Amino acid sequence: MAEAPTYDPDSPDYFRIRWGPAWREHVVPDPETIDAASSIRDLAPEAADDTPPEGRGSRSRALSFHIASACSGYAVQPTPAELHAAFHTTSPTTRTEMLVRMWMDEASSKDFFDAWLDHCYSWRELAAACRRHGVTNARNAPLLNRFGPPAAATGQDQ
Repeated sequence: MAEAPTYDPDSPDYFRIRWGPAWREHVVPDPETIDAASSIRDLAPEAADDTPPEGRGSRSRALSFHIASACSGYAVQPTPAELHAAFHTTSPTTRTEMLVRMWMDEASSKDFFDAWLDHCYSWRELAAACRRHGVTNARNAPLLNRFGPPAAATGQDQ
């Protein structure tokens, strides 16, 4: 029996296979390349109070909506508080990695930005959560990359 091929899910070759010619857009940016002042309060102070305090962070409607629509088949459905905590934990677990990866690959662009509006994370915090959890590439990385350097500036392999 032939041995199963191995691959490096963090290599440019894997990224090219998964994402095609625009693979660089799907590489999660280094958090240090995103301005520390990347929260809703920093980038859109006039909108910082649009979400009432009772709908911010772990009580975000964006997190609730995403979980209700995308996670209904999960054996153990996450809560908005659990997902929010995964973005900020300094001690990643298999579960928090799954939650961050799920968010980066499955959240709609509306949910992705609404969670930012709901004070769930700054763009730098989200990139840092990805780094801590080993999420190097994702469907929503192009949205996060809007706040980092251009792909050509990252020195990524062709």
